[in-house]
Amino acid sequence: MAVAASVLSDTQRSVLEGVCDTYVPSVESSSGDPIEREFLARSAGDMLVAAQIEGMFAETLLEEEIAQVAGLLDAVGAQGFLDADLAGRTALLLGLADADPDAKLGLTQLKALTMLLFYGAPDETTGRNANWEAIGYPGPVSAAPTAEEAPKTIELLGLSGTSETLTCDVVIVGSGAGGAVIAAECARAGKSVLVLEMGQYKNEQDFNQLEVQGYQEMYYGGGLAASESGSISVLAGSTLGGGTVVNYMNCIPTPSRASWALSQISRRSGSSRPEKSWPSSRTGAPGAMRRYSISHTRRPKHESAMSSTGTGSRTPSHT
Repeated sequence: MAVAASVLSDTQRSVLEGVCDTYVPSVESSSGDPIEREFLARSAGDMLVAAQIEGMFAETLLEEEIAQVAGLLDAVGAQGFLDADLAGRTALLLGLADADPDAKLGLTQLKALTMLLFYGAPDETTGRNANWEAIGYPGPVSAAPTAEEAPKTIELLGLSGTSETLTCDVVIVGSGAGGAVIAAECARAGKSVLVLEMGQYKNEQDFNQLEVQGYQEMYYGGGLAASESGSISVLAGSTLGGGTVVNYMNCIPTPSRASWALSQISRRSGSSRPEKSWPSSRTGAPGAMRRYSISHTRRPKHESAMSSTGTGSRTPSHT
């Protein structure tokens, strides 16, 4: 995969390549299974992971965030990283992570990106990842429906230029579970409603069962967003429909309080009294089950959508 835009120096790029290959090195194997041997011999470099990461940085990071990543790579390179063998590089990365919490966060995020792309990114020509066969992953099991089979029915307003003046009764910012309901209720009350959405309009015709593309197209910051400290990942939908498009929930019938209490008493006391079974879904109440930091603020790179409503096995790492 070609780098979309160069945001690192040649030395920083070499360090990034070395870091990725430290997390996913080429491993010699005497396995009699050729698929397994090829899998273990395949490094992050063979999958052009570093180039893909740099391309993602160019697409999603702010200028100051790119500077933070560059600073981390400079710090790694200054320790003689490029001259070290695999064991030395592993020890260097571990030592840097132990010594500096900000460096640890940045390296953790680089490792996560390396694994995501090594195992998830498909080849541009074949549409498949070279590692899927070895790990028993089938990849997409069916083609997405066509535009005729799954048409996009929500009206969008096309805008151009640096500014635009629109007239409406109500403006809703965000089209997720909250915004969509408010917009619908306002429209039902006879108001003209404008919904502003940062993400793209995606529906079934765009769902091709590819994880990396799904993150990049339907999650805030390409799925890389995190808290300001970088310690908590934030997976938030950024598409028309927001979280309702990318999230789901399983609901199961839960036992009544009396049934649950009796079962616990019976279990703890060793009583031979049979435990109460869970009630059927008809009688039971339904229940829900459910810094070198790279990623705390993301520049939205996706096209915006505006809808108008009149009245949706490898041990992979040494560090």
